[in-house]
Amino acid sequence: MPLPASSNSQAEPSSGPPATVAASAAESAPPLAPAPTIAPPKPPSTEPVGSLEQPQSLVHLFEALSKLQDGSATSDVRFVQHGDSHTAADFGTGAVRRSLQLKFGDGGRGFVAMGQPWKGYAQNDISTGMTGFVSVKTKYSKGKFSGDGLYGLGGGGIEGSGIGASAWTRVRVATSQFEIAYLKQPKGGTFDVFVDGSSVGQVTTEGGDIESGFSSFSTAEGSHKIEVRLQGDGTVRIFGVALDRATNGVVLDSLGINGAQIISALRWKERHLIEQVKHRDPTAFILAYGTNESTGMMPSEEYERKLKELIRRFKSASPEASCVLLGPPDRAVKRAPGEWKTAPRILEVVESQRSVAKEVGCAFYDQLAAMGGPGSIAKWANEQKPRATSDHVHLTKRGYVQLAESFVTDLVTAYEQWRTR
Repeated sequence: MPLPASSNSQAEPSSGPPATVAASAAESAPPLAPAPTIAPPKPPSTEPVGSLEQPQSLVHLFEALSKLQDGSATSDVRFVQHGDSHTAADFGTGAVRRSLQLKFGDGGRGFVAMGQPWKGYAQNDISTGMTGFVSVKTKYSKGKFSGDGLYGLGGGGIEGSGIGASAWTRVRVATSQFEIAYLKQPKGGTFDVFVDGSSVGQVTTEGGDIESGFSSFSTAEGSHKIEVRLQGDGTVRIFGVALDRATNGVVLDSLGINGAQIISALRWKERHLIEQVKHRDPTAFILAYGTNESTGMMPSEEYERKLKELIRRFKSASPEASCVLLGPPDRAVKRAPGEWKTAPRILEVVESQRSVAKEVGCAFYDQLAAMGGPGSIAKWANEQKPRATSDHVHLTKRGYVQLAESFVTDLVTAYEQWRTR
């Protein structure tokens, strides 16, 4: 705090008692009580909690959750999860979102697509559509990947230029604030924003440089249809919309892409990804890859090197954020008619992620162990009410919800152990 104004004035000659009197008074004063000793906080436990390893790396997340719980939070606790089809389904992430919001408060639905960035895009609590737009994402043709790498936070967007082209997101959970993310670029076009059919604003995406743009709006809390319509004066690229509430709570962005691997995100422009993640400002980021890597031949050393590079990019964007590597679920391959065995490569991927997490200071959650270890998915797929699908790769909604509940249980247990340390 600033010093008082009088602090710059010259000291006046003392007019008090002689020094001997002052000294005598000081000697007769009662001795000061010793300052109380404040014990330093205990370090967080390094012991695994269920299938959660390195919980001591989650202190930033735990501090933020604690502020939500005691009512002193000034912002949401945001989880940003990138991953493959397990994340894209939003069955597991949706269950995690609901459980954490019930305990710590509902901060909003989070970041979702507008329109259809790829065929079959679907998430809990929303529906999307578009006319006059096309998807924009990494493309693969004749053994080569192509694209400009500018795909927003979720790795895919939509683009259009024709007058009247429209894209929308219907949200079925409480929303009172939203932010549309788009690309600013030379000769970028203009779009109008509508909520439930009523115009609430206009946005121009024209800019001198190619960079991320964000425009925020408020509305009455409730379920809404959020729509953009192009004026036809230039190309517009939309990345998605962040759905928020006025109250602070937990938000979880589920950003999965079918078939994705860690190298998928490494193909996005580094500066652009960092720009997007930095703006989103996650309290914790979760990387949930590994299933698709387990079908290939990438050597473990190369896999670990690329995984560390992806983590570095996220940490560059948000140095304070906690980091979680979410290990892949079990995956089985058919050895004989009716005989399914856990793919050996999935075990290697799990060990690589465990090693990297320990080296770079991330928590690691072993979903394969949480399922029951190798052989679990074959058992789950053969149940009367199966928790895994017949491909022995994906889970049913019931299976994803069970894994989500295991993750939340271990995470909250670790948090409560830290809080009462």
